[in-house]
Amino acid sequence: MSGTNLIRKAAADFAVATLAPVSYIPEKTAEYTYDAVKEMTAMGFLKAANLEEASIIVEEFAKQNASMAEVVAVANVTADVLAAYSVDAKGMTGYAVYEEGVSCGGVIATEVEGGYTITGKKIAAALGGAADQYIVIATLGDSLAAFLVEAADVESEKFDKLGLRSYPTADLTMENAPAVLISVNGAKVRAEVAAKIDILNCFVAAGLADACVKASINHAKTRVQFGMPIAKQTAVQYMLAEIEIARFNLLAVGEKALAVATTGKSCIVEAAAAKKIAEKAVYSAATNAVQIHGGTGYSRDYPIERYYREAKTLFTYTEKADYPEESVLEALLK
Repeated sequence: MSGTNLIRKAAADFAVATLAPVSYIPEKTAEYTYDAVKEMTAMGFLKAANLEEASIIVEEFAKQNASMAEVVAVANVTADVLAAYSVDAKGMTGYAVYEEGVSCGGVIATEVEGGYTITGKKIAAALGGAADQYIVIATLGDSLAAFLVEAADVESEKFDKLGLRSYPTADLTMENAPAVLISVNGAKVRAEVAAKIDILNCFVAAGLADACVKASINHAKTRVQFGMPIAKQTAVQYMLAEIEIARFNLLAVGEKALAVATTGKSCIVEAAAAKKIAEKAVYSAATNAVQIHGGTGYSRDYPIERYYREAKTLFTYTEKADYPEESVLEALLK
């Protein structure tokens, strides 16, 4: 068995044994599953050898538990970006960019003797409340810069959301929090982090689409209407095919963008294009799954409505604002 297949099998086995059992109640209660993440850390899933391995892990995890797949996606991307800037960080690193009322820029960094401090509030920080430290984008002088801030120096307040509810997010308040400068070009770091998260999210979405098609096939074979399983109805067959096509497209666009990202070259344009296709494809897959399930698709007693909310939420953490126009244009014109 090849190394890639071994990674996929390890991730799939772990997802079924450890993540599937904590995919239902924690999502309902928005509870972060610390024990599962500790096991994920021990297995090395939060710091894969490269983004290609991470893409395999998140796809397999998302088939059972999309919230935990997103933990893996963000943790691997932030570790990858910090390594590229030769920044050593222990444990899990979150990401804080969004602010109330503005996309970014209201949180202020100040140079002081011996380093920097940051003051202000970030909302919906990725891995907020669970990370050991955060990449924080803040204004330094007249432009954005990227910093590393320890979780111990930040006050966090849980941020609940529509989907991926057991994936931790939090509002972060900083009051002269000590910070280590990562790069004076915060816009570039911001675009790099967002782009790589979007690429891995294509594989999270593919895992979600896989869960949608398997659940829908099972339902279609067992749900009898007008004296026959609905799987024999042309309209249902068409929707099942559409879900599988969406899964295929998600993998295709993800793999194309990933191929660029793993070369070390800028992947901003490829990631933006992949995201545009992926966010529509995964939402279409989840919508078709709800339609196939009928009334049960809307019930919180079944997983389909969860898949629908997860599909709708997945790409909202990296909005268009995370791809500054100058970064995209610069990449296009090179």
